[in-house]
Amino acid sequence: MARILIVGKGGYGDMFPMFALAQQLKKNGHFVSIAAEAHHRDAALQLNIPLIKLDPPEVSGAAAADTLSKLPCIAEIIQTLAPRHLDAEYEILHAIAGDYDLIVGNQLAYTGAMVSRKLAIPWVFCAPSPLAFPSYSDPPLFPFLHRLQLLSINYPLTQRPYIALARGISRLMMTSVVRQQQRLGIKNIGHPRFEGMYSAHLNLLMTSPVLLTPQPDWPKNTHLTGFSWFEPDFMKGEVKSMALVKFLESGSPPVIFAPGGSMRTRPGQFFTESIKACKLLGVRAILLAAQRFHAELPQSAEVLVMGYLPYSELLKSASAIVHSGGIGAIGWSLRFGIPSLLVPSSWDQYDNAHRMRKLAVVMNQKDYRAAKIASALAGILADKAPLLQAHAGSMMTEDGSALACAEIETLLSTLYGKRQCS
Repeated sequence: MARILIVGKGGYGDMFPMFALAQQLKKNGHFVSIAAEAHHRDAALQLNIPLIKLDPPEVSGAAAADTLSKLPCIAEIIQTLAPRHLDAEYEILHAIAGDYDLIVGNQLAYTGAMVSRKLAIPWVFCAPSPLAFPSYSDPPLFPFLHRLQLLSINYPLTQRPYIALARGISRLMMTSVVRQQQRLGIKNIGHPRFEGMYSAHLNLLMTSPVLLTPQPDWPKNTHLTGFSWFEPDFMKGEVKSMALVKFLESGSPPVIFAPGGSMRTRPGQFFTESIKACKLLGVRAILLAAQRFHAELPQSAEVLVMGYLPYSELLKSASAIVHSGGIGAIGWSLRFGIPSLLVPSSWDQYDNAHRMRKLAVVMNQKDYRAAKIASALAGILADKAPLLQAHAGSMMTEDGSALACAEIETLLSTLYGKRQCS
């Protein structure tokens, strides 16, 4: 059996596919370790897989941080493309990577790709959303450019300047990553977010073919696996589950409101407008919010405010879900055939939401007001539910982690022979 190091950074949407893959690899008998930020320790404990912490030292520069906190979308992009403390993270991985046969990393694992090339350890790139593989034949939507792109989105040739602009600006913002590669003597093989992350051996896109199809200009050895279904038991809790069951049994199926991205930490008017919309429509609501917001939100027989639970618990009795267009929420809503109102706020959410446009309704944040929300919800409940139910059956059979694991084992057999995967 092989020794496999999974390197990943980001939130739950970025990491749950990696955990699902780790779980499958371990089930198949491989020794797996996960290198990730400390806030993912509960997932690693659930899987009984060693966690190598990639958290940086204490960050200085409070004034700069405070300035960026007022611009959450920009701050998120800067922190994603130009992460601090690359040196420290690289040293952590470099010290332990030599004990592994394969390194698997997600779209934020810049140092994982660097270490694999420096130590000549085979690298597998694994991404959860289509924006990781921008195609000229199926152009994605980029943050800050999406509104302009939508003006001519049906004509792929018109999207080339936007793709070039997005690549150029993001490459400029990733100067720190390029300099780190230069200091380490690692050859620059293209854009550090795209070509610099792709593998010559195997690239995995753990997204459903319902959202896109393989494109001719994707890198070689790229496989579309379908969604993976990681069940985060560590997010469950008896008190939360009992409150949910009690609420569900007391009335009609509710609408779930689950902000993501920058809206999760700075919801603003999201919840107040959501509650008003439900009153206009005469439906019940469940608001998913961090504990620090609970005291600000009114609870009643028609509104339940609660912390996060796995989507498998929340969606099985819901009538609809309103969320930001994260790829994980999209996957679970499709699996349960639940109509979605998507309100993208950052990063890949604009592209994810656009790919769902035939199966969901997409709303701009500036338009997120009670009357429009109520109208949109009424529309999706009437029009989208039958179409989604038709897709739900096929979603149940998707098993992206199993297909990804099979591709990795084929690669291991090619690289090392049967000793690593028999």
